[in-house]
Amino acid sequence: MPQKRWIRIIPIALIMYTISYVDRTNVSLALDPTISHMMRDLLMDDRMKGAAAGIFFIGYVVLQLPGGYIGQRWSPKKLISICLVAWGACAMACGLARTFHQFEVARFMLGFSESSVFPAATILVNNWFPQAERVRANASWYLCQPLAVIVSAPVTGWCLGAYGWRAMLIMEGALPILWLPFWWFCISDQPRDAKWISAEERDFLETQLRREAQALEPAKPTSLLRGLCRWQTLLMIVICMLYSGAAYACMTFFTTGLKERNFSPLQYGILFAIPYVLSAVIMILTAWHSDKQHERRGHVAGILAMSGA
Repeated sequence: MPQKRWIRIIPIALIMYTISYVDRTNVSLALDPTISHMMRDLLMDDRMKGAAAGIFFIGYVVLQLPGGYIGQRWSPKKLISICLVAWGACAMACGLARTFHQFEVARFMLGFSESSVFPAATILVNNWFPQAERVRANASWYLCQPLAVIVSAPVTGWCLGAYGWRAMLIMEGALPILWLPFWWFCISDQPRDAKWISAEERDFLETQLRREAQALEPAKPTSLLRGLCRWQTLLMIVICMLYSGAAYACMTFFTTGLKERNFSPLQYGILFAIPYVLSAVIMILTAWHSDKQHERRGHVAGILAMSGA
């Protein structure tokens, strides 16, 4: 059976979310005082640096649950389209900031504008890929995290050296707005909305996804609060919090260890990207093996143990 959705949905979603990760990578480099004057221009110390990087995520949690709810009941495509415009405007505003507090507000609003994107994109992938393919599908579009660093870090480093941090943030902040037409014309919310897949593939997907949804439907409806208070949900929250804390701390402060090496901004960007090349390879291999073995917990535990070590 043709798999046209793999080359239609995944690349567009991958690039869209890669752009969102660029906003985290470029700030990590811009906040390094050895390659950028940003901290000096905004009168920032290390504590303020951590606050500027972290306030993004305070905004980022605000619409996580509402974004999932809206995406499920309305349209992931339309919701993400609105987010692309909003986060593009906020990302460019970061480059226009003249004081630390202006930058802080812009970073908070950037996180707020992006907060619905991840749940909406997850719903979109679930609408297109049955369970047997879902780990590979999620890993493929979630390659955005290492890919954003691999691709953007050298470019960001070069832009910092050539144009300065303000121009770099404005230029890279415009990317989501430039990507909006591709997203709007290439993405469909459901297989039944797409004219570019065969009737055979559409019928197969609709039948398979409906069957899986019915099998997962609980016998008794569960409230949102009760679902959040399940020990499995709380455990997942703790695991993701610890993993994300380690990942973003490394991203924000990784360049500190390179300060005494006298690297150029471009060299900084390349060295910053190298660990993420390995991450991308491991993500693909793990996803392929997990789908092949139909096993999830052991694969997650192994990756978490390796990353922690």
